[in-house]
Amino acid sequence: MNRRIHCAVAAVILLMMLPAPSWGQVRGRQKIAVGYSFLRETGSDAPKYPTGWVLDVATAPGPVISVVGEVGAHYRTPGGVRETLSSYLGGLRLTPMTGSLTGFVQVLAGLERFAEPGFSEHGFAVQPGGGVEIPMGGRYAVRGQVDYRFVRVGARTGLPAATFNELRGLVGIAIELGR
Repeated sequence: MNRRIHCAVAAVILLMMLPAPSWGQVRGRQKIAVGYSFLRETGSDAPKYPTGWVLDVATAPGPVISVVGEVGAHYRTPGGVRETLSSYLGGLRLTPMTGSLTGFVQVLAGLERFAEPGFSEHGFAVQPGGGVEIPMGGRYAVRGQVDYRFVRVGARTGLPAATFNELRGLVGIAIELGR
């Protein structure tokens, strides 16, 4: 049942990011990016999630601002138990053009879910971050990105509320669509 909820939320976010027919009058750009990511909760003995992926879809109705939807997951297996952090985020990205490099900053917000066999919890997440895209010719670019995520869990479940801070690095490829 939880897998179906994750798939439904991911599908809704991605569908919201697709250009609707009425948007045809806006001469914006659409971009899709996918990459490998590494996530680490902050703190001295905080867990590391060495394996992860991120998919984001952005549409830019203007030259500088984009609306972004992002889904991702990070995994680790301490003691043979698979733990998963999944995220479903959306927000705004500012992309000032700077020569051969394209830098951006963004703020995304949404849901993060932690799951392991027999237990799961979710919380509200806010993720500011930024990165650089290096054009590779045509529609393709290599992306490097760093984000810092704040997650608040337990406030509605009756458990003591907790806040988690996570640092994420990402390397991937971005493809501009509709060129």
